Amino acid sequence: TTTEQPSPVVVLVHGSFHTPEATWTELTPVLDERGIEWSVVDLPSAGPDAVVGVTVPGLVEDVAATSDVIDQVGGPVVLVGHSYGGFVISEAGGDPRVQHLIFLCAFAPEPGETLMQLSASEPPTLLAAALRVEGDVMSVAPELAIGALYADVDEDLAAAAVTQLVPSTLSTLEQPAEEAAWTTVPSSYIICANDHALEPARQREMADRVGTQTSMLETSHSPFLSQPEAVANIIETALQQSSN
Repeated sequence: TTTEQPSPVVVLVHGSFHTPEATWTELTPVLDERGIEWSVVDLPSAGPDAVVGVTVPGLVEDVAATSDVIDQVGGPVVLVGHSYGGFVISEAGGDPRVQHLIFLCAFAPEPGETLMQLSASEPPTLLAAALRVEGDVMSVAPELAIGALYADVDEDLAAAAVTQLVPSTLSTLEQPAEEAAWTTVPSSYIICANDHALEPARQREMADRVGTQTSMLETSHSPFLSQPEAVANIIETALQQSSN
């Protein structure tokens, strides 16, 4: 008799300036409806208290937090990384329990590349224009946030999302990637065609680099808020492939 492999648990990794609560609230009920198990990572580099005391959390701490969640899940995992979260899953995804990586309008760095290098574009994105730096942290100017991050999101939902934005540590921009798990782990890339935070042409370059299934959504940088069903469909497909 063959033993039934447990279905992977989806581990959701948010991006800069966000919390899990502010990112996944529309998506997780859809996953629940479909019987998909999920868990979230709360990145130390993003939060109102990201810089407290001596240490300034960055990529290393974010990867450690993700590895902790993978340990808690214990079994097979599909990692979903949004935006900067792509850096995190590229590092944490080398864990043998990780069966698939999903880059959701996310960075897929080569070792040695930094977020600053990969996010640069001409002309600068609306998000780049909205960034404010103070000491060790950066934040998004609230009055520019909807255009940069939530252009196609329901008005009330977008307004609520802006109030939940948090600072992120500057070190996340500058720390080079060390691992590229996408070179060995099956991966999917979701390009967001109307993204004003991460240039869609740059997303296409990274999708080609990752070299596996690529989907295109006609959304802004926050498809988990504007098209959660479409995001869930792609996650479900990856889960089915991982379970086969």
